[in-house]
Amino acid sequence: MKTMRNYDSDIILYAKGWYKKTDTLEDLKIIYGKRNGVAPEYLQMTGILGMVLDLAYTLGCFSTKHEFTKFFDECFQDYPRLGYKDNITMTRMLDVLLNHIGLLEVRNKKGEVVIILDKPDPDLLEVTGNMDKFDWLWD
Repeated sequence: MKTMRNYDSDIILYAKGWYKKTDTLEDLKIIYGKRNGVAPEYLQMTGILGMVLDLAYTLGCFSTKHEFTKFFDECFQDYPRLGYKDNITMTRMLDVLLNHIGLLEVRNKKGEVVIILDKPDPDLLEVTGNMDKFDWLWD
């Protein structure tokens, strides 16, 4: 069982659509900034991308080199002429990573919790779901 730190839980919840999405990069800056005690304006795209990539790796989104290569192919399929440092491409990378994280199972087929999540924090970003309806997620 993987126990997530609070901000990791918020990233997973964001990826699963529990927080209202406005601007992916700015939303992630708010989440990481609040959880790390840093003003969002001081967080850089590359740092956010690195943290989300680290979380995706930790959660096992890419268990083989082939899966990791497919991730990069997916990121650049729409932007083949743009360089790595281009913000559009890096935003695309964030979106693809969040998509992979959002597909992770919180419980396995036996109903066992495999990722422990905290409840969404309405003081962080606007919550989109009915938290009471899904109490089983927050065990």
